[in-house]
Amino acid sequence: MDKRFSAGEVAEMLGVSTPTVRRAADDLGMHAARTPGGHRRFTSAQTAQLRSRLGVTPRVPGVGRNEVRVLAALARHPNGLRSTRALASSAGISPTSAGRAAEALARRGLVRRRDEVVAEGAARSVTTWTLAVGPKWFAVAQQAARTIAPERPVAEVGDEVPRRFWHLFWNADPARLRLGRDADFLAKRMVRSDDVAARAWALRHLPQASLRRLEEGRGADPREAAMVRNALAARP
Repeated sequence: MDKRFSAGEVAEMLGVSTPTVRRAADDLGMHAARTPGGHRRFTSAQTAQLRSRLGVTPRVPGVGRNEVRVLAALARHPNGLRSTRALASSAGISPTSAGRAAEALARRGLVRRRDEVVAEGAARSVTTWTLAVGPKWFAVAQQAARTIAPERPVAEVGDEVPRRFWHLFWNADPARLRLGRDADFLAKRMVRSDDVAARAWALRHLPQASLRRLEEGRGADPREAAMVRNALAARP
């Protein structure tokens, strides 16, 4: 007989609050069995569905839930994440929550913040967040690595390079580039750029074959290869 779990038990497994589990179940239109007292009981399949929706955030002593999500996101991006919005997207939390968590972690010496002015069409200030790899990180790394980000629907994309990344193609006409025909070129230029948003977009949308060739190519940087492998492993 399939074991059934209470909302509290599911919340404990996922590292969220019991009300969060109940809201997610309602959003999913989930019909769970109820005890005579009216308490919901979720099947293993329903629990897996809730895990996909909410992710898993392990409890790390002395580290807040959003802080754990931020650490896990940065661990998946060894070159860092540029902008708090990119950090929030990777961690699966709001930009406000990501910013507060990152600032708190920076004060404790677990992450680093770098502010710089870059030329992307026009000069603008950007913030890059990276892990502060050292004894403090190693003390929590194993637990943080158990984090599973919530699943997000894959957005439909066309065959063109988004205009916001055109600044990367100074020696080509970006309007004429196509994801299918020029995928190998796009992979090299975007994944190896300093634009974190461009790297994330390329790792999510470019053909796996092109990314594999980049990872396995002659002279590939080990950190770059690891980033590609992790991204491909996370694809649905």
